[in-house]
Amino acid sequence: MNNSIKKTVLTSIATVATVGVTAIVANADTITVQSGDSLSAIAARNHTTVADLVKLNHISNPNLIFVGQSLQTSGSGATSAPATPSAPAQSNNNNNGASTVTVQAGDYLAKIAADNNTTVSALMQLNSISNPNYIYVGQRIVVRGGANAVPGYAGATSTPAQPAPAAAPAPQQQSNNGSVNQRAAAAAQYALNFIGTPYVWGAASPSAFDCSGLVTYVMAHYGISLPHQSGAQAASTDRIPTSQAQAGDLLFWTLPSGSVYHVAISLGNGRYISALEPGVGTQIGGMARQANFAGRVR
Repeated sequence: MNNSIKKTVLTSIATVATVGVTAIVANADTITVQSGDSLSAIAARNHTTVADLVKLNHISNPNLIFVGQSLQTSGSGATSAPATPSAPAQSNNNNNGASTVTVQAGDYLAKIAADNNTTVSALMQLNSISNPNYIYVGQRIVVRGGANAVPGYAGATSTPAQPAPAAAPAPQQQSNNGSVNQRAAAAAQYALNFIGTPYVWGAASPSAFDCSGLVTYVMAHYGISLPHQSGAQAASTDRIPTSQAQAGDLLFWTLPSGSVYHVAISLGNGRYISALEPGVGTQIGGMARQANFAGRVR
């Protein structure tokens, strides 16, 4: 085959391959929520409407979406290529099944646990982590201990008897010594005990919370009384810029009308914990956009 014919054939093959890839991308019907996204922006980018996205994804509150959430943008996936989730980066360190992940920018322990089918408490025990809020980029986290796996951990290679569930932190009120800000900061740390607790609207107990219920419960543990409603909690605090939020301050998200629809507890340094929504529960971070303002308890 002469060179000119070869070139023609190769060019045709490359064109067909390019068209095929483009068609797959164009027909993709799911997206992943990124930081700063809103449902209206996603609708505009994907030539659909907020109402259609709400219906298609069974969204109860169109203002409450979270980073990493997968949203369907089209009712038919027949022409789209199936999404292939990437496996968590891991390295087997020995022959008994132990594996690790390396912390990336934007990671937090609850996300790593979910990605690896385990729990925050199992990761904390396996890695001797005392504070789940403090992990760092480049840190290696053991997610599966092989033969030495934590009993009850999903990655265990043996099947030991399941331990009894850990008792919920004692509900009795702590000492009121210290300033309000000090007690609020202690309440923020106390809230970390409830990572993974299910979301139930109107709930405010160790078995389930809604966003304001988590705030009410942990603050009451340190003698700080707040109403069980996010807008009322905003009215009960002194408003400050989010850039000034410290551990124990509250963060509030509002509708365009100014009405508060979500509250979280600041952990300092831009981190926060909140009861996010059904199916997600209490976790660190997760909101697709930054809070509108912060409030300091009185």
